[in-house]
Amino acid sequence: MLRAMNLKIISGPFFPESLILMQEYHLLITDAVHIAAMNKEKITHIASNDNDFSRVSGLSVWKPESVTTGYLIHDH
Repeated sequence: MLRAMNLKIISGPFFPESLILMQEYHLLITDAVHIAAMNKEKITHIASNDNDFSRVSGLSVWKPESVTTGYLIHDH
């Protein structure tokens, strides 16, 4: 099923880098783990309503514009 959806399992460890990211960008640990995993896979775009991701340099944040339209707007 993962292949059909073009998804990939990413394995850590992410905790050491997450601690650094937490301090550097003032993130919650869960947000920092997401960024650490993204860094490992060289992913630079995220869709989220979480404004904290806007503080991460080199990251493009896409926010839902409207629940009804489903469009995304680029925040960073």
